[in-house]
Amino acid sequence: MVWVLSQPVTLNDVYKARKVVSKYLPRTPIIRSPSLSRRLGFEAYVKCENLQPIGAFKVRGGVYLVSRLSEEERLRDLTRGVRRRYLLTTFRAL
Repeated sequence: MVWVLSQPVTLNDVYKARKVVSKYLPRTPIIRSPSLSRRLGFEAYVKCENLQPIGAFKVRGGVYLVSRLSEEERLRDLTRGVRRRYLLTTFRAL
């Protein structure tokens, strides 16, 4: 199965995803980067996605994707298919 967005993502979609993802993953801290701030000439902050369970923001998308699958799709996609590796990585993180 190939997932294609049929409509643009809305702010409401983002809030729905945040509600789902927040149940499983910690908030990602945003910290000031003194060295980056000096180089750029303004206050620069970085979002530390490397602190997520698999060290990347992609786990958020995986969690939300799994939440949107039907029970049948979850069973099928966790055992075979194009998303298997991505989904297994997501579940290992949880």
